[in-house]
Amino acid sequence: MPHLHIPGITETPTRLHIDGARRAFKAAVFCNSVAGVFIFETTGTSYPGCKTKKKYQTKKGKEMKEASAFTGQEYLDAVKAAMQHFERTSAWRAARRMAGTVMLVHDKSRIHTAAAVTEGLKRMEIEAVVQPARSPDLMPLDYGIFGTAKNEEARRRPLHASWEVRVELFKEILLNSAAAATIGEFPLRAEACIASNGQHFLKALNDVKCARSAAGRR
Repeated sequence: MPHLHIPGITETPTRLHIDGARRAFKAAVFCNSVAGVFIFETTGTSYPGCKTKKKYQTKKGKEMKEASAFTGQEYLDAVKAAMQHFERTSAWRAARRMAGTVMLVHDKSRIHTAAAVTEGLKRMEIEAVVQPARSPDLMPLDYGIFGTAKNEEARRRPLHASWEVRVELFKEILLNSAAAATIGEFPLRAEACIASNGQHFLKALNDVKCARSAAGRR
């Protein structure tokens, strides 16, 4: 499918999920090239052994109507938690001193562009880089981490493994993902996407990689 979803024209991408009867693992996942991966379990998560998330409450004490709803405020709280987690690593602090600006890449979903999120990111001095909605071929988590993690979990999980074991294994694999290499491919994908006018760009991506490889051997 094209990297850009156009309602009524292109096929709707399928979502990655690990769900079962009365069980769900839902999380906001952040990856950074120097600080790795951070997982923030969100409202709607419910499986044996986890602390089930009830209705989400904002800092003002407002309770959301649906226990499964993921809101802009909760997403902002997830971003804050990710920042606090990454800031504990010396590599992150050094990279931030050099770069000066923290950039958060996400798509143009309603949650990501909520007023509370936009204002909160400004207060945190984070620059949002907004991708087209449903653009998995341009999102590092989608094109290089989630699929690999799902396949690895299926390969490594014990026969008849419980849901709790599967979730913990999946989280372990996510946390040990090759975030730096995956993020490092993003500029090549962006270049290939532009060369293909936003359509399928795997062939263009291979051409770009071959050209870079040939240039490196000269």
